[in-house]
Amino acid sequence: SYLFQVVENELDSGKLCAPLCGSSLDGKVIGLPAPFKTDDESPLKDTCGICEKAASKVHDFLSQPGEIDKIINFVEEVCDLVPSDDHDKCVSTITGFGPMVLNYIVGLTANPQQACQEISLC
Repeated sequence: SYLFQVVENELDSGKLCAPLCGSSLDGKVIGLPAPFKTDDESPLKDTCGICEKAASKVHDFLSQPGEIDKIINFVEEVCDLVPSDDHDKCVSTITGFGPMVLNYIVGLTANPQQACQEISLC
């Protein structure tokens, strides 16, 4: 969709990512070290345990009252990057689909072991 193209272009140019990612994306995932790899590209010893702990934390965080709304409001700021003609469509897309996606993540992470098995980390 158009929104994803804008975000992708902004990430490619570093405009959106620069405050969080630093100046270089070389060898990193969105400017941050890849979480489950070491220098020799072998997986960390306990990727399953790490995944399960992370999934549990994500579930706990997103399950707190008001957190999904805070995230949606924050993500709506991406709409400031799109041309003004598409701003309202951008906001309605995020407010329409954002809660659905985040609630899906809450449901998925309710069982951290199953969630991590589904993404092949356990």
